[in-house]
Amino acid sequence: MAAAGVVLGHWLTYRVALPNVRIRSEILAASGHGYWLLAVRAAVVLALVSLATVFVRHLDARDLHVSSGADRLVALAARLALVQVTGFLVMEVAERFVVGAPVLQLLGHHLFVLGLLVQVLVAFAGSLVLLWFGRAVASVVRILSAEFPREPAVRSVWPPLHVVCPPLALAGAGGVRGPPPQL
Repeated sequence: MAAAGVVLGHWLTYRVALPNVRIRSEILAASGHGYWLLAVRAAVVLALVSLATVFVRHLDARDLHVSSGADRLVALAARLALVQVTGFLVMEVAERFVVGAPVLQLLGHHLFVLGLLVQVLVAFAGSLVLLWFGRAVASVVRILSAEFPREPAVRSVWPPLHVVCPPLALAGAGGVRGPPPQL
């Protein structure tokens, strides 16, 4: 999820900082973004892999407890933010290196600082998505693994015998309440 977050945050940063399409295209072409389509494809695949991993982890019926709370969100977001900020920094340095631009040029404009802030926000959003998806999968697994009352597999099409043939009112009348015995 962090890799997808880095690419999404990178795209959002350039989109917000440079709203003019022509200027943004020129800057991206001059700053080593020729790999971008490959990065987007990889981010989509990695995001799907992260969701599949969450799904598989929640299939274990013994691990159906889902802890909730802000502490779990903050912990996950902090880990994602650390990886995403590092990834963004490496990506920006590598882009400058590829085109031969000075690396210190990163600090010369607002894109880098804005990019770091966007990475943190995207990390929180990614954390929310992962936690929500995990809860949804856990709920589905809990529902599917619950014990349901078993009904007979085959039901009789005929009603029970006591409904079809009611007992005769005088059947067996020579029992206890009969006439007194003759001596």
